[in-house]
Amino acid sequence: MMRAVLVLFALILAAGGAGKAFAAPATVHFAGFALAGNFSDADKNFPYSNALINGQGKAALIDINRALIDKIGSQSLSNISITTDLGDYKKGDALALAFVLTWENVSTEQFEDFTKVAVNLQAEALLFNFATKQVVSAYPFGVEFIDSVKGAPSRQRIMDDVRALYDPASGSFLNAFVEALHRVRPKSSFGGRLQIVSASIAQPAADTLAQYHVDAAQAQALLENAFERYLTQNADIPVLPHANNQAIGGVMAARFENGDAFNFVIPPPDYRIQLTLTNMRKVQVSKTDAETAFAYASYLDVMIDQPLSGSQYLDASFKYPVVKVIANSGTPDDASALQESLLAISDQITQQMGNPSDKWNDKWLVRQGQGGRFAKTPALIEQCR
Repeated sequence: MMRAVLVLFALILAAGGAGKAFAAPATVHFAGFALAGNFSDADKNFPYSNALINGQGKAALIDINRALIDKIGSQSLSNISITTDLGDYKKGDALALAFVLTWENVSTEQFEDFTKVAVNLQAEALLFNFATKQVVSAYPFGVEFIDSVKGAPSRQRIMDDVRALYDPASGSFLNAFVEALHRVRPKSSFGGRLQIVSASIAQPAADTLAQYHVDAAQAQALLENAFERYLTQNADIPVLPHANNQAIGGVMAARFENGDAFNFVIPPPDYRIQLTLTNMRKVQVSKTDAETAFAYASYLDVMIDQPLSGSQYLDASFKYPVVKVIANSGTPDDASALQESLLAISDQITQQMGNPSDKWNDKWLVRQGQGGRFAKTPALIEQCR
């Protein structure tokens, strides 16, 4: 049984020019908004987004797609030319681009009479070749919205927060997609493709997360999405969708609005990334009469190899903290700080992959004698462009 099915609520694709050498800017066809995951699990995986886009006769979905088309049309993109023209995709030769929601998480945390609501949405600009039914590349992005509610938030209040992120006029999620378009490289093939093939939470890290009421599975998903997103942003390269976003055998099924169904093949990666969150810690680093500073640190093992040759490009352990200063009369938001630590370490490590710093290595590598571990990664990044 497939673990992941890509359901596209899409505009029908037009003919393009796949399988050829593309002159810049290449033309791609906008396929609209999509949900990643099994269609029957959409309400479980995306309870608020799914309810939003399916409500009132899918009026919100129509508004979102129209807003995306308007936003795309207002952009000056030197790397791609995006068309929304309808066409006969059955003729093949089509490069298509979709806005694919990959993760939705809503968390709440109570502080005295108030509840903090955090909405986290992660997605990717997914480029795929309709002629070969193959995923070409993905460009992840994401947004977070923080709200404070007196008492317990109603489902409607949370839905309003989610709706604000999708707002056609000002929604930051739609704007983040448009920003991601500037990173899209519509090539039919790349010299190398990176993919996160595994991400795991070791028991010490799981124990810390549980202590501060953070679900380990949600932390794992956040780590995968964050590392993937910062890698594409900092290294300016595409990736293949991480393993949790694809079905068994590297096949991603798609069903279009007209009822046609297809299987998209996710090609095997040329380079594999394996992540292990080995630990997380909260440490008091300073205190005055008025305030206290805490460091929230993540400890992450990163391994990158090339399965065909057996070559290893990175195998090292890292640590990185974020520091939060809290008034002594207040209560620290430990859950958010730990999640921010995952974002920070993903950002820092992926910056080093393209532009290593000996000073950074000396400070944040966990084990002595690991200096120079990023020596091979700049060439790897170039290979993936």
